[in-house]
Amino acid sequence: MAEHRINHHHHIEPPAVEHAEAVVPSDLDEYLFDLQGFLHLPGELSPAEFAGGNALIDAIPRDLPRGGWHGWVQRENHPEHRGISYQQVDELGGVFECGSIR
Repeated sequence: MAEHRINHHHHIEPPAVEHAEAVVPSDLDEYLFDLQGFLHLPGELSPAEFAGGNALIDAIPRDLPRGGWHGWVQRENHPEHRGISYQQVDELGGVFECGSIR
């Protein structure tokens, strides 16, 4: 019986960059995003925007229980030794709103 092999050539081209000044993430950037869930973009926020974002996070009660909700933002339900992190912070508004970063 003949062996059948199917060769799939699934190569996805990166999207076209519409703005010449846009920075295309490196392989390391993509890896770190997958690992950490965020990118560090130095200088992307003004000091006032940065302070506004901190104020929005600081308004979430520190005693919010794991899995608890503050409006539409949920504290992640993971062990305390991992620190505190939140889901859906874009719901806080301000600098966190999708598309608000330049």
